[in-house]
Amino acid sequence: MRLKSIILVAPLALALTSPASRATPLNLYEWIALAPVIVAGKNRGTYGKYAEFTVQNVYRGETAGEIRVNVRRANRDRDRFLYKEALRFEEGESYVLLLVRAATSDPNEKPAFELIRGVRGAREVPPEGSGPFLEAIERFARLQDQRDDRVIWRNLAEMLEGTNPILVETALDQFLKFRRGEPRLLESLRPLLDHPDPELRERTARLIGQVLLRNGEEPIPDVGTLQDELVARARRDDAITVRVASVHALDQLDSATVPEILKEIARDDPDQTVRYAAEKLIYDRQERLERSGSEDDDAPGRRAGSGTQN
Repeated sequence: MRLKSIILVAPLALALTSPASRATPLNLYEWIALAPVIVAGKNRGTYGKYAEFTVQNVYRGETAGEIRVNVRRANRDRDRFLYKEALRFEEGESYVLLLVRAATSDPNEKPAFELIRGVRGAREVPPEGSGPFLEAIERFARLQDQRDDRVIWRNLAEMLEGTNPILVETALDQFLKFRRGEPRLLESLRPLLDHPDPELRERTARLIGQVLLRNGEEPIPDVGTLQDELVARARRDDAITVRVASVHALDQLDSATVPEILKEIARDDPDQTVRYAAEKLIYDRQERLERSGSEDDDAPGRRAGSGTQN
């Protein structure tokens, strides 16, 4: 088997691209979760320790139309190893701010706030795509405020079928991180395998694989079509990470044709990382098969191979 020759050179490349091994920053849903006050505001300038903002939208909590944000404290308290650059607000630009009311505030001045998450507590509203970004902030804040686990996961599932890419991507992230994928999601996930964003296609393939892994005995709807769609991505997607994720998802299907498909990919894919992923899955399948056969041999009162189903 070629695995032994590949295994010496490929693991690092796979580790750098493998979805499971990459550290990911907080998604938008996680980012806003701790904030008692969430606003979008336009910066009017920084004066001393305070940046002043005109509030444009309030997504959570109560505030005034004009506020001050203590940017000096956020910069002073930042981890300088992780955040070498100080937080600076550009005058005239709009930001989403995660805030908490300052412990002391001069009643003669505009209300003062501290940034939750410090220098990470502000994100600039993108000049292009501000609509989807602010819609996502509003939807996530409203959803979190309901504090009902069933409602939250039902709404996240509905977001998978929406047109806002931030909502779709974040919903995928949440289902992956909390391992909440179920077969009922597959109907919503399959169209996302054709999404133009390769990162979103990758997340979709990973979540499909997770659903199949955790499925148990529940029937998979239209499993033949699902396999064809995964095979298409595993063989022909332009993105290496999508092909790797699709190969792993294919491996979770209980299909007699999957081993041959994996062998073909291990032999023919132009990228070593994808070939290694397929080769490793073939190797693992063979080990499981040999281990299962050994356990059957050792089982009292059973012949080797008894109980095998075609």
